[in-house]
Amino acid sequence: MTVARDVMQVDAHLVESVASDDSVVTAAQMMRDRQVVLVPVCDEGQLVGVVTQTDIVRGCIADGRDPHLTPVGDLARLTEARINVEDSLEKALIVMAEHRVRRLPVTDGDTLVGVLAQSDVTRSMIL
Repeated sequence: MTVARDVMQVDAHLVESVASDDSVVTAAQMMRDRQVVLVPVCDEGQLVGVVTQTDIVRGCIADGRDPHLTPVGDLARLTEARINVEDSLEKALIVMAEHRVRRLPVTDGDTLVGVLAQSDVTRSMIL
């Protein structure tokens, strides 16, 4: 059985995270530089939530908040949409469908160890 650990993105730049006290600008720049739409928010290596481009637009920009002064922790969503490194790809797809997301943080306990995208699962099935 193939598990998340086998196909998740583990390149350092793909699983970089921001701290909850970093600015929204820092998260947005990371998204731009890494060409990703979701950034995990971690404090001392522990996953505390995620922030997406949509979160930044709806929770900061549209509300007229200053992205230089707004901590990303104000926007981060604590999410149940995550999986463990030993969870099956079937479980990952179920979690994605239930939460209507395309990317999942992968944890070992509460420690972020990777990100699993829907495209990673698809690629593993056809290759």
